[in-house]
Amino acid sequence: MTLDELLDALDAFDGPIPIGDLEVVLAKATFTREDVADRLHFCDDTYQRNPVREGNGYQAFLMCWGAGQRSPIHDHHGSGCGIYVVDGTLVEQCYDFDEDGVVACEARNTLPAGSVCASFDADKHAVIAEHGDLVTLHVYTPPMATIGIYTEGSREVQSFTYPSFAELEAASFSAAD
Repeated sequence: MTLDELLDALDAFDGPIPIGDLEVVLAKATFTREDVADRLHFCDDTYQRNPVREGNGYQAFLMCWGAGQRSPIHDHHGSGCGIYVVDGTLVEQCYDFDEDGVVACEARNTLPAGSVCASFDADKHAVIAEHGDLVTLHVYTPPMATIGIYTEGSREVQSFTYPSFAELEAASFSAAD
């Protein structure tokens, strides 16, 4: 399934997409980095969120990660997140609160190109491009605005609000000029 076919399949849902259905759709993806090369923008300092499409119940981003870049430990505050690994190897570290109430790593998953993973709401994880560039498609449903950010070994949670999809899309187009 090409990226456009995948997005059309997501558009067929009338509202937020159940996480299981999202995983099924993402598992049908077959597109590669070369297929989406014109949509990829990397940043030297941090991973780059490149807006792709906003539908009735979702937002899709192609994420570009340089070697060694990682997300903070975060949740998805009321949204589901499905990830398709387009190119490279994604390392996902999953976290939860331990018996002392501090954030601790509970699992580590290594996902090659073509893999799919998903998380929902209070699930806490970090995404890492450990050994080279990484390109991923992230689909948030319903669209995600605010997340919780955590620090390993701490009880504290910080709230972070993303710019709107339209703001990110405008910035993406102006950067391409």
